[in-house]
Amino acid sequence: MVWLSQVNQLLSWIKRLGRKSNLWMAFSVTLFSLFLLLTYQHGSSSGKYSFLLDSQPFKVLRDSEGRYTVSSVQQAFAVLAPTVELDTHLDQTPYWIQLDTLAIREGADRSLALKTRHLSSLQCWGYQPDPSPPLFYVSDSGSSNIAYQAGAWIYRPTQAFNESKLVCRVTFIGPAVLSLYFPENRALQGLISDYERDRGFLEGGLAIMIGLVFVAALFNRSRLFACYGLWLMGSLRIAAMSLGWDQHLFGAEIDLAHLPEIRMLGMSIYFASTVMLATCLFDNFHNRFWRPFRFFLLGMSVVFGVIALTCSYKFYLMVMWPVSVLACCVVSMVVVQHFMIRRNTVSAYYLGAMLITLCGVIAEVLQAWLGVNSLVSYFNPGTVTLLASAMTAVSLMEYVRNTQTQRELAARNMEKMHERLVNVFSIAPAAMFVADSQGNFIEYNRHFENDFLQDKGEPFFDFLKKPAIKALREKDTGAQSINREEIRVGLGSGQVRWFELIWSRESEDMVGVVSDFTSRKDRELALHHQATHDDLTGALNRRGLEWAIQLKLDKGVDQLQLYHLDVKRFRHVIRAYGLSFSDRVLKALYTELYRYMCAFADLCRLHIDQFVVLVSDDQAQDAAEAFERFRARLKSSPFWIDNRQVMIDMVTCKVHFDGHAEMNDMLDALDETVRESKIIAKSKPHMDHQEFSVDQTLQFLDRARAVGRLGLQELPRQLCMAWQPILSLERPDGHLYAESLLRIRGDDGVLKSAGYLIDACVQAGQTALLDSWVLNTTISYLERNLEALQHLDAVAVNVSPNSLNDEFFLEDTIALINAHRGVARKVCLEITEVGAVVNLKAVQDFIYRVRALGVRIALDDFGAGYSNFRYAIDLHADVIKIDGSIVQQIAQGTESLAVARAISALSQDLGCKCVAEWVEDEHTLGLLGEIEVDYAQGFFISPAIDPDLFLYKRSVVEVLEGSPQQSRLLARYQLDD
Repeated sequence: MVWLSQVNQLLSWIKRLGRKSNLWMAFSVTLFSLFLLLTYQHGSSSGKYSFLLDSQPFKVLRDSEGRYTVSSVQQAFAVLAPTVELDTHLDQTPYWIQLDTLAIREGADRSLALKTRHLSSLQCWGYQPDPSPPLFYVSDSGSSNIAYQAGAWIYRPTQAFNESKLVCRVTFIGPAVLSLYFPENRALQGLISDYERDRGFLEGGLAIMIGLVFVAALFNRSRLFACYGLWLMGSLRIAAMSLGWDQHLFGAEIDLAHLPEIRMLGMSIYFASTVMLATCLFDNFHNRFWRPFRFFLLGMSVVFGVIALTCSYKFYLMVMWPVSVLACCVVSMVVVQHFMIRRNTVSAYYLGAMLITLCGVIAEVLQAWLGVNSLVSYFNPGTVTLLASAMTAVSLMEYVRNTQTQRELAARNMEKMHERLVNVFSIAPAAMFVADSQGNFIEYNRHFENDFLQDKGEPFFDFLKKPAIKALREKDTGAQSINREEIRVGLGSGQVRWFELIWSRESEDMVGVVSDFTSRKDRELALHHQATHDDLTGALNRRGLEWAIQLKLDKGVDQLQLYHLDVKRFRHVIRAYGLSFSDRVLKALYTELYRYMCAFADLCRLHIDQFVVLVSDDQAQDAAEAFERFRARLKSSPFWIDNRQVMIDMVTCKVHFDGHAEMNDMLDALDETVRESKIIAKSKPHMDHQEFSVDQTLQFLDRARAVGRLGLQELPRQLCMAWQPILSLERPDGHLYAESLLRIRGDDGVLKSAGYLIDACVQAGQTALLDSWVLNTTISYLERNLEALQHLDAVAVNVSPNSLNDEFFLEDTIALINAHRGVARKVCLEITEVGAVVNLKAVQDFIYRVRALGVRIALDDFGAGYSNFRYAIDLHADVIKIDGSIVQQIAQGTESLAVARAISALSQDLGCKCVAEWVEDEHTLGLLGEIEVDYAQGFFISPAIDPDLFLYKRSVVEVLEGSPQQSRLLARYQLDD
C-alpha cells in the first residue's frame, strides 16, 4: 500500500497548487487534451483494424477534358505507374482509376473499400473490351450495389467475382483524398459496429449537451449560452465531416446532392459562433480599434451563409480558408490583449483553442494546395475539433465561474451596505419608513414613530394613510427612481403646515423620508410673492405675468386673451400732483379693475401706468362683459382722491393669442400690439380701444422677431425699397423726381409700412445700419438701371441724425458714393433734425465732400422740430422740404399757410427748390401752387410704388399711367393722355 499513499501525497500537492492559482484547471485540461490526442492517433494507426494500413495500389488518370470512355481509357492505363493514394488538391475534374481485384477473387470473404470523404460520383466497370453496365455506382440520385459505412464506400460482391480488374470514373468536391482497401468481411463488420457505436455515442452526447445549453440559454436569456450552443452544433458537424460520418444527422441519412451545402453551412455556423463567442467573452473586442475587425468578421459570417447556398464547394473553401486564418489571428490578438489587461485564465484557454484551430486550418491548406501531409497527421480536423472544443468549454466554464465569483462578491458587498443602511435608518435624525405594496408600514425609525404615528400606530395625517401611500406608488416613475412631493396640510384656524415626502421604490417595498419644512416653505412663498408681485398695488408684475401665462399654457388652453390698459397723460399727473398722489391714483384704479375683473382673470401691472388682464378662453365671454362695464365706469364718473376729482382716461386693446405659442413670443407680440395701438390712438383719438386677432398677433410676433435680430446686425428678408413720386408743380409732365422709402413686402406681395422697424432701430441705436442699407440698395438699383432711368432727375434718401453722429457711417457713405460716381448726380440726401447732430462741423465737412461728388442735399421736415432758418444757410441745402404737419393745416388756417409761404420765399431767396410733403387733397395742392412751391409729394399724388414703374418714364404723369391719380392730374393740369 506504499504506492497508494505516494499517489495520495501527489494528488494533495496538486490540489494545494490549484488552491494557490488556477494551474490545477490548466493542468487538468492539458492532461485531457494529451489523452484525446494520443487516443485519436493510436486508434487510427494500430489495433485490430491494422488492415486499414495496407492500402492497395491503383492507377490514376486525370480526365480534364472529358475525352475518355470506358473502352479508350483501358489503353491509356498501360503506360501509367500505380499509386496507393489520390490527392485532388481541390481539383473537381473527373478521374479514372484502375485496380487489380486479385485479392477479392482469391478470398471470397473480402470486400472493396474506397475510403474518401469528398466523393461526388462513382461508376465502376469490369475490365472487358465491350463493357457492360457498371457493377456499382454512386450519384446524386442514389447508389447501387455499394453503401457508405464506417467512413468508406463498401462494395460486397454478391456472387462469384470473375473480374480481373476494375475501371472506375470518380469525381470529387473539396480537398479529396482516396485510398483503396480489401478488408475481410468479418473484420469489416466489427469495424462497422465499433464505428456506429462511437458515432452514436459522440453524436448523442453532443446532441444532449446542445439541448441542455439551449435550454439554459432560454431560461437565463443568455446570449453567451446561445452562441455556445451554436458553436457546439458547428463543432458537431466539423467532427462528423472529419471522422467521415457527416452523411448522417441524428440517425437520418443525408442525400449526396445536398451534402456539400450542409457541409458549408456547418462550417459557416462554426465560424460565426466562434466570432460571437469571442464577442461575448472579451469586452475589449468592442473598443474602437477592434470594432472594424469585429464588424468585418460578423459580416463575413453572413457572406459565408450566402456563398454556401449559391456557390461551389471549391469557391467556398478558397474564400473560407484565408478569412479563417485572419479570424484566428484577430481573435488571438484580442485574447492576448485581454489577458495582458485582466490576467485571467479565460483568455489563456480561449487563446489555446484559437491557436489549435489556426494550426488545423493551416494544415488543411498545406495539404490541399501544396500536398504537405506532415501537419495533418497531428492537426487533422478531428483532432483539432476535439481539442478546440475542450479548450473552449473550459474557457466558458472559467468565464462562468469568474462571473459567479463577481456576483457573490457583489452580493456580499450589497449585504454589508444593507447592514450599514439599517444602522443609518435607525439613527438618522429624519423620519424614515418602509411600506409594502398595500400601504402598510413594515418598518420605521424612532423619529417617524414620535412625530407621525399615534399610540395605536395609526398615522396622524391623511397623506401617510394606506390609500395615500398606494396612490404615491402609482405615481412612482420606476424602480430605484427618486420622487419628491410637497404636501400642504391645513390644521384649522388658518394654520398651514408643509411636509416634504421623498420616496423610492425598492422591489415591491417603498422607502420614504418625511420632514416638516413649513418655515422654509413660508420663506420661499414670501420670496416668490415678492418676486412676482408689484409692491404698490399687489398685482402681478412682469415676472408674475410670465409665470401666470406659463401656468395656463401648461394646462393646455386653446386660446388666451390679454387686455392691455394704458393711462393717458399720466406723466402730467405726476408733474402736477407729485409721486405720492399719482401712486394713490394707481391704487384706486387697480382696486376698481380688481373689483370688476378678479373673478375671471389674473391682473398685472406691466409698467408705471400700464396694466394687463390675462383671461383664459373658457372665461372670455364673462371677462369681455366685465371689461366693458369697467370701461363704462371710467367714462361715467371720476375718482375721488384726497378730496379731488380725477378723471382717468385710458387707451385699451384686446389681444388674442394661440394656446400653442411660447410665453416669450406672447410677451414680445404684446409689446408690438401695444405700440401699434398707441400709434392708432395718436392718429385717431376717438379710437381708444382696439382688438387684434390671432393672425394679427402672429404678424406682430414676426415684427418683434425682426426687431430682435437687429442686435445681430440682421435686417428682415422682406425689407425692400419703394419710390414715392414727387410732382413738379411748374411742369407736371416734365421733371421726374422721387423719394426712396422703406417698405416690408408681405407674403401677398403688397407693400406695407416699415415704421415699426424704423422705431426699433432708433431704440436699438441701429439707424446707421438701416440708413446704410437704404443708401446701398438705392445706389445699386440706380447703377443697374442707369439707362432706363436717364430721365430721372433725382431720388431722395433719408439720413437720420443718429447716423450723422456716426463717424464710420459718414466715411462709409463717402466711400460708397465715390465708388459709384456715375449715379451720384441722381442722389439727394435728406437730412432731418439737424439740431440733434452732435458735431455740426463734421456734418458740414461731410456735406461739402459729397456735394463735390455731385450729390444734392435736402433739409427734411423744415419748420418743425430742430429745423430752423439758420441751418438752411449753414448747410447750403439744395432742397428745403416743408414739414408735413404744416402742409396738412394750410387749408384750415392762415397761420400754417403763412409759414409755408415764408419757407417758399426763403427757398427762392437761397436758390433752393421747395418741396411740400403730406399733400392729401386737391385744395391743398392748389394752395401750394399759389404760394409758388416748386414740388408736391403725398398720397393725393401717389403712394410709394415699385421702383420698376419708373423705368423708361419721362414724368410723374407717365409713371402713374392707368391709375386714378393720373386721371386727376391730367384733369387738373389739362394735360394730354
